[in-house]
Amino acid sequence: MRWRSLTRSIQPAVEPVSLLEMKLHLRVDSETDDSYIMSLVTAAREWAEVYLDRTLITTQWTMRLDAFPTMARQLSEAYQDRTFIATQLSVRADIFPPDIELPRPPMSLSNMTSVITYVTAEGTTTTLPTDQYRMDSYSTPGAMRPLYSGSWPSHRVDQNAVSISWYAGYGDSGQAVPRQIRHAIMMMVNLWYERRVAADVAGLVETPLGVKTLLDSCRWGGYQ
Repeated sequence: MRWRSLTRSIQPAVEPVSLLEMKLHLRVDSETDDSYIMSLVTAAREWAEVYLDRTLITTQWTMRLDAFPTMARQLSEAYQDRTFIATQLSVRADIFPPDIELPRPPMSLSNMTSVITYVTAEGTTTTLPTDQYRMDSYSTPGAMRPLYSGSWPSHRVDQNAVSISWYAGYGDSGQAVPRQIRHAIMMMVNLWYERRVAADVAGLVETPLGVKTLLDSCRWGGYQ
């Protein structure tokens, strides 16, 4: 499904690679570049997350939609017909899958807290009780869906009318991140630390082969 907007509500408390680990890899003994080195670690982590389309350290995401997914196909097929949209708000769940796919997996197993808010037909923002929907942490990406034989509530179809917040990531510590990803981050930081230029004669490659190979081993396969 298409999501209207995706923002990181809470930044990760730590990085996948600590300052000590990174300095050992770089063979740096002084403290002069400590802040600079960690800024490179953060940049490498953010780049890896975009490349993999996943979350490394547990963090909170917020996604905003114009409508619950049971209405998504209606809107795409008849977006200009406002009368149709206003009157056809009830769709059979067995025809139009009601799952809300949660990007940037894996869904956090240590923090399953989630919040779904929506704007009612009267224009009031309300929170959907957690006992009225299910969370599927086994699928990739994770998903939210109504109760069996249930449906999402009726609501106003408007820009950002539905907001979903959830947690994703391997864990709260860098050690929870797969070793391949952690090593790829260290390799990227090593490259950036030594060269400090966008490109040079020895490195006219967008992504070093070793880094790409390590990260590709952790991609989601069919999900990509």
